[in-house]
Amino acid sequence: MESAAPLSRAVLVHDAAGMTMALAAAREALPPGVALPLLSAPGAAHWLSPRLFLAMVAQALGTAPAPCLPVLDCGMAAGHALAALRAGCPALVLSAACPAFPSL
Repeated sequence: MESAAPLSRAVLVHDAAGMTMALAAAREALPPGVALPLLSAPGAAHWLSPRLFLAMVAQALGTAPAPCLPVLDCGMAAGHALAALRAGCPALVLSAACPAFPSL
């Protein structure tokens, strides 16, 4: 029986420079094919548009290419979560306390 690829822990990132450093370290430390989750600051969708977040990820990947999973934290804002999905964010965080959580 084959074991699944080891899970990586998320790295909390605040800007493209932090993402670049995290991706460079991940390229050295993680097994091939294991993606590093790049988690935005808590509630970052309140001040950081999904497109800007994804642009920062793209900039970091241009400098330090490595498999990653961008994760935008939307806090309790269902509208921000929908905007993140429309913008193409592959993953997001939405508080379970958000009234719209079951619908999303």
